[in-house]
Amino acid sequence: MARNKFQLKTPWRNKRLCLAFLCIAAIAVISLAKGIGEGQNPENLEEVIWVGHVRFEYKRTERYSGQSSVRRENVKASNKWNEAFNTHLTIKACGKAGDLHIQGISGNLSLNYDHQYRWKRDHESCLDERARVERIVRPGDREYENEQRFGSISGQPSGMIDLNLLPGANTYYLSAVGEILYRLSTSGESGTIWACSGRDQRSPILQRPAEVSLPFALITSGNAGKGISGKKDLSPSAEEKKRRNDSLQRGQGRDIDEGTGHYDEIITAEWHFAAKDPCQDVIQQVQTDLAFAEAYADKKIQDFASTLTEYEKLVGDKAYKTIHGKPPSRGQGDFEEGGPFVDPETCEIVGLEEYRQKLAEKCRPDIIIESIQAHEETHQRQCFKFNEEMNSGNPHIKGMMEVTAYKTGIGVLLDWLETHCPNYDTSQDRSRLDKIRN
Repeated sequence: MARNKFQLKTPWRNKRLCLAFLCIAAIAVISLAKGIGEGQNPENLEEVIWVGHVRFEYKRTERYSGQSSVRRENVKASNKWNEAFNTHLTIKACGKAGDLHIQGISGNLSLNYDHQYRWKRDHESCLDERARVERIVRPGDREYENEQRFGSISGQPSGMIDLNLLPGANTYYLSAVGEILYRLSTSGESGTIWACSGRDQRSPILQRPAEVSLPFALITSGNAGKGISGKKDLSPSAEEKKRRNDSLQRGQGRDIDEGTGHYDEIITAEWHFAAKDPCQDVIQQVQTDLAFAEAYADKKIQDFASTLTEYEKLVGDKAYKTIHGKPPSRGQGDFEEGGPFVDPETCEIVGLEEYRQKLAEKCRPDIIIESIQAHEETHQRQCFKFNEEMNSGNPHIKGMMEVTAYKTGIGVLLDWLETHCPNYDTSQDRSRLDKIRN
């Protein structure tokens, strides 16, 4: 990572501090986990899906103006700068307790810094080489610096983020620790005007745009209810602000003896997470899988289709009609692209972990990918035992194998529903499942 000499003057700028926050967070998770679940159903607590966000707002201003003392002879100097830093960062996430997945990061950042330094002598004694005499030139040698810095985020913010939520019976623990990267550009010029020669010797202040990190850290807990929300002031303490302001009342070197300035920094964090019932997602998956199992078992479709492509199309149309109550329009269907499958030559399951991550990012319950894995493992066994038949292109064999796989996956889902969703009656789904013949 490229580094720039400019560092944010925040209480979190030291990365070791962020690591310390992570250690504290881990200890807090372990401690709180020991106290969770008394009087609760731990299975249900663990299966709840949490959906929400954490939002950070950071504002920082600093200005300074200093000058040389009247007691200094033959030298006058002034130094001033003005800086304004504003950023908003929102992290959206979902998942089970202790296993949140970041769905997206959005935000904006602006940094504007302007610096001017002036230094000059009252006069210089210059030698006139032709006349061989000295002459006094006013003003004397002068130095100057003009520098600007601009910081921004282009596109979606990037960086390292660790987000963790652990709700309990009556309390919750939340941590959001990491950093975002922003682009910093520096430009300007410095120079010296030599009194005796009148030459203006200039040098550009150019630095290649660099990525700079802005650390952030939130570690908090509170009372848990149907939702988890709160707001916290993470600004530096009054003592820290006073110390920084006091330092701006002094000179800043380079012949600057007196100065005045002001510094302020406001950092707030706000969060909200709501519990999402995972039962509805699993029920919907059962209904979808039952519709496809019934369609694959339809002997009329198997007899009518002349190719596997035609067979898959007819199965999808029938399943769609069962689910939605009407035939699909052009381009509609219930096949989801990018799902896992069994390679007919190697009999290996392809794309399972990628699909697992995809479902996690959509806040789908883990049992859904477990049912899909059971489905594909059934195909894998078929591939090893009946490889020639699997690759025959026969719709009747295809239907038989798909029905077996779907019934296996549906069984996994129904078992989960009966354990975790006691208010849902699975008897009708069990009856439909029993009626499906391979």
